[in-house]
Amino acid sequence: MSPAWNILKIKSTCWKLIQSELSKLGIPNYLPMLKTNRLGDILGYKPLFTGYLFIQNTHQDIYLTNIRRIPGILGLLTEDGQPAIIGDDFICELKSKVNEINNHQGVWRTYNKGEKVVLETTYGMSRIGTIIQHSMADTTRVRISIDFMGREIKAEVSWFDLTPLVQPYYVHKSHDRRRSRGRNRPIKTHIQA
Repeated sequence: MSPAWNILKIKSTCWKLIQSELSKLGIPNYLPMLKTNRLGDILGYKPLFTGYLFIQNTHQDIYLTNIRRIPGILGLLTEDGQPAIIGDDFICELKSKVNEINNHQGVWRTYNKGEKVVLETTYGMSRIGTIIQHSMADTTRVRISIDFMGREIKAEVSWFDLTPLVQPYYVHKSHDRRRSRGRNRPIKTHIQA
């Protein structure tokens, strides 16, 4: 049986100390860190989930004794009064995705208002949208405007579902409709009454 993971609620400024203390206790932990642009071209790393850290659930009694003594730990994330459990397969997939993002120069690319993007929706469909706003309280969410069946729909979507629109995404050739059959002979549909 693969090991389960729990989620610690932590003070966001104490994550380095908490990771160090957990390692000293021999408790496997994981804090997803994404490469980000801090100032211009200077790269740094930022926690993906601010205020949360994953720990491997090897012994339930550890929570009551050693973990709660570490400064900066606020408690466990619970579900129906019990510690929330995350499967090892989810953590492996998360690690893989974080590594993939970091290997592609990281994330947190900011989008400018009016910029065109491609939204990858469920079932493999994609839509072209326009950025309305990027910088919100939750930096993983972006507000966009999408043309859906002739109607403009505004939506808040995950940053991870967006990619910048690379021209030409769709090539639309605009042809002027013929207004004559040659020698100035009009086409019947263009004859005005």
